[in-house]
Amino acid sequence: MALGTASARGSEVPLGSDSQAAASTLKVELKVLFLPSESVERGNNKYQIDDSSPPPAKIRNRLFAVTFLLAGCQPASDGNCNVTVEYRMIDPTGKPAFVSARREAWMGAPIVGDLKPGIDGVEAGFDSTDPPGDYRIVITLFDNVANSRVSAERTLHLERVD
Repeated sequence: MALGTASARGSEVPLGSDSQAAASTLKVELKVLFLPSESVERGNNKYQIDDSSPPPAKIRNRLFAVTFLLAGCQPASDGNCNVTVEYRMIDPTGKPAFVSARREAWMGAPIVGDLKPGIDGVEAGFDSTDPPGDYRIVITLFDNVANSRVSAERTLHLERVD
């Protein structure tokens, strides 16, 4: 169960100038979910998304999950989408603290209408060795059929060690 959430919406960014690429209407909503420190229940990588509680004031030594909702991918000739995801965390100095390899985000029929949970998520946390400051969490979805991408980001402030 999530103790709090934060979200950010992204906007589409074309990958190239290829005028033959299909028009994508890919949308993403980034979710940062603060999880109980005692245990983590992740039914098949699906996190409970609960927008009713604010994020905790202190996030050091707190486990959190980064996941997303999406809609609007372009289907291939077989009727299915091919969307991959990349996660990045940028430290307070602007350097990448973490960059994932691209992974599967959605490979089924296009999601029309409301945003739906993607099929991936990552867990992270900060400990006493992490410097305080603002960390940017950036998620990028790639619509590999439409040759487009969409990104969203969220900034988390890590407090000093007391």
